[in-house]
Amino acid sequence: EAMGWLKEAELQGLVPPTKDTTGKFYQLCNRAEQLFFPTSYAYLLVPGLLWEMYPGYFKPLADCMIREGCEVAISNVSGTGSVLNNVQSLEKEIQSMNRFHGKKVILIGHSKGGVDAAATLSLKPDVKSMVRGLITVQSPYAGAPLAEEALSDWQLQDVLKGWVENYLRGDWQSVEDLAYSSRKEFIKKHPFPQDVPVVSFHSMTSGISSTMMPLSAYHSRRYSTSTDGLVVPDDAEIPGSLVIRYKEDLAHTNPVWKSVPSIIPREMSSSSSMGEGERARDDSFDSTDMMMTEEERGEE
Repeated sequence: EAMGWLKEAELQGLVPPTKDTTGKFYQLCNRAEQLFFPTSYAYLLVPGLLWEMYPGYFKPLADCMIREGCEVAISNVSGTGSVLNNVQSLEKEIQSMNRFHGKKVILIGHSKGGVDAAATLSLKPDVKSMVRGLITVQSPYAGAPLAEEALSDWQLQDVLKGWVENYLRGDWQSVEDLAYSSRKEFIKKHPFPQDVPVVSFHSMTSGISSTMMPLSAYHSRRYSTSTDGLVVPDDAEIPGSLVIRYKEDLAHTNPVWKSVPSIIPREMSSSSSMGEGERARDDSFDSTDMMMTEEERGEE
């Protein structure tokens, strides 16, 4: 019953409306010859739950951005840390990057990393002046079904809590923070600031070869809903954000474990035969273009 609660609140006019920019995203991709990250910003990649267990998490994207000449870092937030604890870490990292590079920071948060990053901007208003914007990728901003199940089923909670706290030496609050009940309470008290540009990217998966196929099938059978394996699309949209509803099959893990072209439409990734040296910057996909005003695009 809790799934889609934030989208329902949007339809009732209780929270700022989102704007569907999926079409613009595909137009930008189709006219581009390569991915382009402006070097006028620094980039902080914020990983999600249990990220330390997966070697190479965010590394393909970070490597791509470094080759583009970007100042980029992968956050050291705890993969089993609560939202509030990770907010403290992110505040310091944003301040450090801004001070060291002398540039505004773009936050790119995957899964719970997007929740942590959004919470930082809600709870730490002083860092907003150091941030150009936030991009969330498959983030359960409104909550996640499995986290809610972990709280409502005491037997499941007992097993998972023991695993997180005793084996991983983590904080069970990191899971509780993603439950719908927890997210409702947090968002009500700390809505996302409307003066910070934000893009919400989400996807779905159903392919038999998908790494998240078993979990996707579970959500489909139990809740009659499509997911990326973990996150319901409607629950990944931050109120007031520009939304990209990715059309291709893309599992929850793919954006952080595969190379960047895995999230670029197939027609784009296969259309170019030009060498790296031949590709014109004017024909590149500027990843921040969607959150810029017309005046800012002119300055860029």
